Amino acid sequence: MAKQSFKGNQSTESSPTEFELLLDSYDNMNSKGLVRQGIILNIDERYIYVNVGDKSDGIITVEEISSGGNVDIASISIGDSIEVFVGNYDDSMGYLICSREKAKSVYALDDIEKVCKDNELINGTVVAKTKGGLIVDLNGVTAFLPGSQIDVKLTRDFDAFLGKALDLKVISVDKRACNVIVSRRKVIEDEIKKLKENVLTDIKEGDILEGIVKNITDYGVFVDLGGMDGLIYITDISWKRISHPSEVLSLGQKINVKVIKYDKERHRVSLGYKQLFEDPWHDVLERHAPGDTVEGVIINITDYGAFVELDDDVEGLIHLSE
Repeated sequence: MAKQSFKGNQSTESSPTEFELLLDSYDNMNSKGLVRQGIILNIDERYIYVNVGDKSDGIITVEEISSGGNVDIASISIGDSIEVFVGNYDDSMGYLICSREKAKSVYALDDIEKVCKDNELINGTVVAKTKGGLIVDLNGVTAFLPGSQIDVKLTRDFDAFLGKALDLKVISVDKRACNVIVSRRKVIEDEIKKLKENVLTDIKEGDILEGIVKNITDYGVFVDLGGMDGLIYITDISWKRISHPSEVLSLGQKINVKVIKYDKERHRVSLGYKQLFEDPWHDVLERHAPGDTVEGVIINITDYGAFVELDDDVEGLIHLSE
């Protein structure tokens, strides 16, 4: 008798059983780093036990829920719903460590994340220093300000910022770990960029600008014009002969300068300092006619003669033959 085949309507691939689907769902349960609506299962003197819909139940310390360590039974009881942040699993206790306060912070993190995406400023107060940076309070949310992000220049004195309110940029938000990283350096860099753009837009040759001496070299002086630097060559510092710019100007000195040349393409500004003072050579013949006898100070001696400075910054040469 021939065997009958019953394969006509059977699938060649076996579909997952209900048990397998449940097992897969169980394996994928991972609430860590999430805010969950939990149900209070039990309350004892130290903990509140909560079903958060995970493999393991969670616990919240009674101390966190109410000041003084006693649960207000009138407001919290078994069966109540409570919103909690699900933290790490504690092997020794066999529970997920949960927090109601962190759950509130997560909503604040949503706002902070939006500030980050929109590239907006946020104000925070420095509450403590730690290894590598500062701890900042962002209206209840703790953020980390790395030492490298405090200023555009290296900062070593963290104590100087304690208690200060700062405008900051949010550069990183990790809601699952409740971590926020902020930067003050980016705020300062943006301000410098705007100042530089304003200076570049407004600057014209012949303008008189105020600046601060930023650096002194053998060949000239760099001046901070409030967002960009300009250079005064040594020949444009004084009408009289000088050996080094430090003879006339000093670091940190606030001075007025004249824009001599502005290269828009290269963003370079040549400045003059002596141009703000009267040129002593302009009317030299009116003040020192040929044949006049004058007093002066010998400032340099060469093989061919001696240079003499008169009292009005004019120099003359006594030739060797004289």
